[in-house]
Amino acid sequence: MAAALCLLPASVGAKAFDWYRGGHVTYDLQKKHDAVVEKAIDLFGSDMQAVTGKSIRQASNADVEIFQLNTASNKELKAMESLKVPLMQFITKKDAFWLGVRGGKIIIAGSNGCGTAYGLLELSRMAGVSPWVWWGDVKPAQRNRLTIDDKFEVLRAPSVALRGINLEQTAWKVSDYRQLFQLMLRLRANVVSAGWDGGQSTLPDNKVFKAMADSFGIKMAMPHDGNALRMREHKKNISVDITLHDDGYGYLMPTDNALDNGGGLIYHLSFAGQPHDNLWLPTTQPGLVVNELQTAFYRGANRLWLVSINNPKPLAYPLSLAMDLAWNINSVGSTNVANHLKTWLEEQFGKPVADRLAKPMNDFIRLTTIRRPDMMDFSKQTTPTKANPSGDGGVKNTEFNAEEFGNELERYINDYHAVSQSVDKAAELVDDRLRDAYFAAVQYPVKASMLMAVKQLQAQEARLIGRPVSFHHDDEALESAVRSMKAYSALQQLNRYYTDSLAGGKWKGKVDLTPRGLALYAQPLLPDTISEKEISKYGNGGPIDAPLEDDGCIIRQGYEYASGSKGATEVSLLGRSLRAVTLQQGDSLVYEFQTGTFGGVLRLAFVPLFSLDGGSSQCSIQIDNQPATTIIINDGSQSERWVNGVLRGQSLINLPVALKQGRHTLTVKALNDHVAIDQWMIDRYVNRHFYVFPVK
Repeated sequence: MAAALCLLPASVGAKAFDWYRGGHVTYDLQKKHDAVVEKAIDLFGSDMQAVTGKSIRQASNADVEIFQLNTASNKELKAMESLKVPLMQFITKKDAFWLGVRGGKIIIAGSNGCGTAYGLLELSRMAGVSPWVWWGDVKPAQRNRLTIDDKFEVLRAPSVALRGINLEQTAWKVSDYRQLFQLMLRLRANVVSAGWDGGQSTLPDNKVFKAMADSFGIKMAMPHDGNALRMREHKKNISVDITLHDDGYGYLMPTDNALDNGGGLIYHLSFAGQPHDNLWLPTTQPGLVVNELQTAFYRGANRLWLVSINNPKPLAYPLSLAMDLAWNINSVGSTNVANHLKTWLEEQFGKPVADRLAKPMNDFIRLTTIRRPDMMDFSKQTTPTKANPSGDGGVKNTEFNAEEFGNELERYINDYHAVSQSVDKAAELVDDRLRDAYFAAVQYPVKASMLMAVKQLQAQEARLIGRPVSFHHDDEALESAVRSMKAYSALQQLNRYYTDSLAGGKWKGKVDLTPRGLALYAQPLLPDTISEKEISKYGNGGPIDAPLEDDGCIIRQGYEYASGSKGATEVSLLGRSLRAVTLQQGDSLVYEFQTGTFGGVLRLAFVPLFSLDGGSSQCSIQIDNQPATTIIINDGSQSERWVNGVLRGQSLINLPVALKQGRHTLTVKALNDHVAIDQWMIDRYVNRHFYVFPVK
């Protein structure tokens, strides 16, 4: 028999109540209700079919009773009152729901149609059905028994009234939108837009499509007057000003609009444009998503959130995170972002798998923050032309240096291999019904990122070591070239499996694993073509040992401070340190260190956040009692400083330093709100060429 499902820890004096133990799950629904409730019942029915193996049935004496307050009759309102449903606590709140146990039944009451639908689909979640059941191929486990605390009750209402998804770079059929709307209903999203970045809606403009959106409780939003969205609500046009938006890469930007209550936010999880497309893999840091969305909310962008994506399929976790925050802004705290990720993995794949994935997925986030796999070509896209419509900048040499810190290039590759091996090991615990889901959500992004890094970095090594005239006689250059080519071939094979075989070919033509055909995805750039004979001869080399060496540098993670202001906040899964510290204006951190007589450079690394009040983001830096120096972390978008921060995932500032022997202090003080320090290092070699601070 399958294990019982307990929804929440039992209340004092509570007992387990079986709301399903064989037979058919039954429900009763008030007579007058919105179309979105019917959609939710259809989804709930398919969920219960998957979980129990049997269809749901409507009955008068049902396991689940469903009410919609704004269309309820007096008799139905009195029935809810007799069941002690706390109507007055949520009757005026849009999209709210109450779910609880009364008289041996589960009662669901929504303030309106959407709230009622959300309440019913909450029960699906509690029965083990992921919102990503279709898009993520997450098949629920069959159960013989579903149990709930007999005193269970919960009341939920959204933090953000309008919670939307904006689609960019998509060309979908109506059937694709139907699946999107089902996902949105499960994620409690109620606005859809397409084409915001282009300034013109690309949503289908016909009555059938509009009726379908309406049946799912979803409003269609159109760009309006340059910096607003317009949508239909209760047969009226409403417009929401966009008071805040990001730069396309997840970093919140200042706007000229007033920051007051009732504003809107546009936030990108994928983006096509300069300085580089970010359309392939979802690598915006979870800590950044949380920090920026919560910042936007508390600065007044609390009426509408529009999360811009290319395709939900690869964005399951970050989109879930954004929608969880839109629904409950306090659902994730600054210090427990990693816990939220682990909980999400547990919901998809079970606790044993989530426990095994906790460390490797954190390591993966660190590696993709060092360099997003979409940007591993180390080039910048330029203004599109007819001959080069994407503005492709080609492939350049990276900043990784095999000669520094014990070979940072090979160590980066080795770290990726270790993560890949860990997720493959965790796959042994994955239930067969979840293999496809695990591949798409975990194995593909990890392995594809690793193979892209190997392809690009080893090709660079081959180019730097070998020369066209001597390449085919240079064993070391050939070894790197073959490693690069094998990684490219493995990535091609991985892509073919995803598009042609995964879930029986379900995603063929629906995912783009080489978006816009950039040179990044092409064969590696090598000194010359290598032969099959050379691949056979040099293709068996193992990893190159690259032990960490700091070369006498003094290095600290941002969170390793001796003392700090009360407002300093460590954010989980933010920065290369994965624990960057955010500061508001006037906050300071003091670090202590010891050194001999020393001359060189102080390198400071910040998360490239903007000052939201206009102007550049600045800090003051002071060593001991020396005069403080003001530094600029980030300035307006399109600046060279901003471009480098986006591509690197860090704003790096270098200052000359001269120290006497003894103990010293370094004080970092924020001169504006919205600052995050990640790492710093004192280095005796001013002109050192490297890419990663040598820290574990």
